[in-house]
Amino acid sequence: MRRWTLARVNHKRVKELIQEKQGKITDQEFFTSRLVAIHLEDLAAAQTRRYGVNRRVRVCLVWQPDRDDLAFTDNLTITLNPGHPALTQFPTRAARYQMVRGRVAHELDHSLSKDFPAHPA
Repeated sequence: MRRWTLARVNHKRVKELIQEKQGKITDQEFFTSRLVAIHLEDLAAAQTRRYGVNRRVRVCLVWQPDRDDLAFTDNLTITLNPGHPALTQFPTRAARYQMVRGRVAHELDHSLSKDFPAHPA
């Protein structure tokens, strides 16, 4: 059995980037960075282990404001569009980050509770 370490990412650095002013790093750069994707994967890994699931769920972040999809999963990867107007409408990066985390949790719930082999997407 492979053990996943929770400390792959400096989670404190993610929190610092959330607080940075817009001029230093754009939301697109922040929300599509590999740092944020790995951070969200680490959060997902903690939840999947909690429920005894031994697979790693990946997070793919795409910035496509004109795309209709906000988020979806195929049971192995959670794809999230942080550029979607439903997320960019929030006034602060911290609020947008909380919404992104919430969408990842929502999709992770689908991944943990839906029998994908019997019921493909």
